[in-house]
Amino acid sequence: MLPFWRTPFLSFSLPLWIAVMMTLLAGIAAVWIAGTVRHRLLLLSIGDDGDPAELIAEQLTLSDAVLMMVGFFVAQSSSIRTDLWSCVFLFTSLLLAGFMVSNLYSGGLASVMTVPQYEKSIDTVKDFAATGMLWYGPTPYCLEEIWNATEPHLQQILKTYVDAGLEETKLHVREGDSGFIIEQAQHGNFAPSNFLDRESSTTLQPLKDTIYTQNCAALITNTNPLRSNLNEYILRVQQAGILYHLGTRAAIRYLPTDVIQNIERARIHQHDESAVRLEIGHFLGAFFILGYGLLCGGLMFLGELWGTLIVRRMSELFVRKVPLVTQF
Repeated sequence: MLPFWRTPFLSFSLPLWIAVMMTLLAGIAAVWIAGTVRHRLLLLSIGDDGDPAELIAEQLTLSDAVLMMVGFFVAQSSSIRTDLWSCVFLFTSLLLAGFMVSNLYSGGLASVMTVPQYEKSIDTVKDFAATGMLWYGPTPYCLEEIWNATEPHLQQILKTYVDAGLEETKLHVREGDSGFIIEQAQHGNFAPSNFLDRESSTTLQPLKDTIYTQNCAALITNTNPLRSNLNEYILRVQQAGILYHLGTRAAIRYLPTDVIQNIERARIHQHDESAVRLEIGHFLGAFFILGYGLLCGGLMFLGELWGTLIVRRMSELFVRKVPLVTQF
């Protein structure tokens, strides 16, 4: 399952988050420009006899514009200027956009918090290559058949393959962040692997397709008198199930039965897809955002304090260096 701290970010997909952020930035720019133009019109309206200091409260700063747009997007009230019709139309459209974004996010968040969320499944070789995940094998000759492959996904997995010993493979198989190469027989039985045990077999699942397939062939000339007998013998061996019997006996002998069952049933997920109760873990994302905001606010405060001290010292130093000029 996906970690709970990602809950607040799962309501929207990545393209939708980008669209929301672009809308937010465009709204901030529009509000700030409208507020600046409005303030200048007010300064022109008071004429030369008025005091510009009286209109300081009417000036809209960039921080005010940011907080105003964030308030619109989270369905919070904010001070709105309505003395200009242009501001009325602008803020009306922004209120409607914020209302829609807020409700869409609330609906998505409700579904995310009540329905279990899982990572994207890795089903095919192309999916595995796209993840860039490392995978391990006992010898580089396991990939001899695809050394000269031209397919992009096969070239990618050649780059991420790591030749590892038994101890290193056992270490990575318990971490659950890597892939491993296992040989599969003709009838579906997996070759015995020393790194597989009852615990590790529950964390792995086979891909739906294979990287490559090898076949054994018996080659004789067309004029060989034993050709028909050899073909008949191969067919009888296949029909009798001897290869299936030998593969199953070897798998049972060198691998516990439950290990084989865990691998075969790895893709039969027994998850209850009904609604889940809200737990404290669902609010980790909110705590994460709160902690991130406190951290950024604290660092910004220290930066502002440090900048103020630097500006004060530079001003004092500049005042000391300015010569005193007197007139006679």
